[in-house]
Amino acid sequence: KVGLLPSRAAKFVGKLEVLPDIGLLPVKSLGFDLMDSSPSHPLAWTDPADFNNFPPPRSIDSNKGTFGHALIYAGSLGFHGAAVLATQGALKARAGLVTLYTPPDVYVPIASQTLAAMVHPWRPGLPPPPNTKSILIGPGLAGTGTRATMETELLGIWRRASSVVVADASALDWLTPVPLGPVPTTFRISRSFRLEFLLPSSAICVS
Repeated sequence: KVGLLPSRAAKFVGKLEVLPDIGLLPVKSLGFDLMDSSPSHPLAWTDPADFNNFPPPRSIDSNKGTFGHALIYAGSLGFHGAAVLATQGALKARAGLVTLYTPPDVYVPIASQTLAAMVHPWRPGLPPPPNTKSILIGPGLAGTGTRATMETELLGIWRRASSVVVADASALDWLTPVPLGPVPTTFRISRSFRLEFLLPSSAICVS
């Protein structure tokens, strides 16, 4: 039933699983078969089989430098847990290297809870590490004074970075329509339903 699929139905539906074909006729009234798995299908199901052989095995001669470098701007006084969780998520996603830039007043509690990542106190003008492939801006940047201190520089990264940039959590409030310079040539991803953030129509925004 298509009514189970909209986001607004989630609180009524609960957990929804797609079972293998149990012999029902195709739903012709929709104009397509819900169980059709062809690439042209208008709906995309996520099944357990989609994650077979994931994560993929890594070459025996690879090292942590082979698998990208993720940079995270996160954390502030009273919100350091978000930085810890975001960093743990990046590590579990198997980024080769993970660096966290966080305000100096929360460096100690965050660094003491973050294993395997490189944690640095943020300062104005601190450049991204060499070979950064992806950047996350936002988790836990809600502390008093954090926006005033970091907003201008982080929005500059959002506009001009040559790597993929993801804006989430507190940073979403910073993304307002403002004039841009050159159009970014890499993905900009905002976890929001608003598509007007910062990017002209010729740029790529995934929301």
